Amino acid sequence: MTDPKSLYSVCVLAGGKGLRFGGQDKGLIEYQGKPLVEHIIDAFCEHTSDIIISANRNIVQYKEYNLPVVSDSIKSFAGPLAGTLAACTKSQNEWLIVVACDQPDINPALVSAMLTLAKSKQSKLIITNDGHRDQPLPMLLHTSLQNTIEKFLHSGDRKVSLWQTQQSAIALISDLCNRSKNINTPEDL
Repeated sequence: MTDPKSLYSVCVLAGGKGLRFGGQDKGLIEYQGKPLVEHIIDAFCEHTSDIIISANRNIVQYKEYNLPVVSDSIKSFAGPLAGTLAACTKSQNEWLIVVACDQPDINPALVSAMLTLAKSKQSKLIITNDGHRDQPLPMLLHTSLQNTIEKFLHSGDRKVSLWQTQQSAIALISDLCNRSKNINTPEDL
């Protein structure tokens, strides 16, 4: 029997510029008494033994969580796909759930629903739909898509939704997709 903790790895994206936060590292900003990144770690630590933090600065602080920390191989803040690519290379599992650090209320049950959809549709890429539109994150991908991400980034493209369309992503429409708060500005805290 497969250990449930070995079904997927988690990538917490914390490598952005934090422009809407005055350049602060968003993953380290406090929300409800702890850094945003910690909310994601706490949500998934009982569901997987492989949580990877993708960060491009404050590496020492992120390493204090005793988790693997990866940085973009493509420099100059190449976006979420660069962090995803770095995490794919470290993932211990075939499936990787990619979550932005500014989604602190994510429910791990969403990942179970995404895995079920991936298997039933034989898809290697699942995104979410909040009932109004597709959302690029969180996304569940099979790590075999690593080469497609690399080619996409090396072509100069960065837009996550464009890559997802090229990969024929399937969107999960579920109430679980609407429950995750997204912290984009200081006012959202």
